[in-house]
Amino acid sequence: MKNNMLKTVAVIAVIIFSPASTYLVFADGKPNSGISQMAENHTVEKASDKKQTGSLTANEIIRATDRFMNILVQKSDENYRVIGLQSKQALLNKFSDVATAEAARTFVDFFYTEKNDGLYIKPTETPPWFNKGNPYEMEQISPTHYLVKQKNKSSLHGNYSITLDFKRLQDNWKITGVSYK
Repeated sequence: MKNNMLKTVAVIAVIIFSPASTYLVFADGKPNSGISQMAENHTVEKASDKKQTGSLTANEIIRATDRFMNILVQKSDENYRVIGLQSKQALLNKFSDVATAEAARTFVDFFYTEKNDGLYIKPTETPPWFNKGNPYEMEQISPTHYLVKQKNKSSLHGNYSITLDFKRLQDNWKITGVSYK
């Protein structure tokens, strides 16, 4: 039993401590308690400890992904006409604190239609998205650029992987791209 546990810890350590700046972050923002002692001596860092250096944190990831989805899903009337917004551009402007227009445009173009009398949401399900309750990996591309990767499963979308591209723009972390596998 003890040998199996050591092998498991060794495998986890190899995965986590691979070259580059890839961090495995768990839902609570902390490395697994079974490997936390090893993590202190390697490149695994708690995302919540990174704020003072300006690096992307778990809280910033959750804030941005939650806000992105809250903006994407707008209130509408019984005819699916969006309440309070008249155009796709007005909706894109609402994303400006959490995402670039380019990152949001794909979603807005897919889920919304502009008509002469206003903006309409297409009645459909939300896209597969970041799940703040699941572990994810952070890969540092540069001090101002990270990839956040997560594998998820849902009854609607099945198994999927999402990669969120985060860049620090005007002193704020923003989603600059979203891709799926």
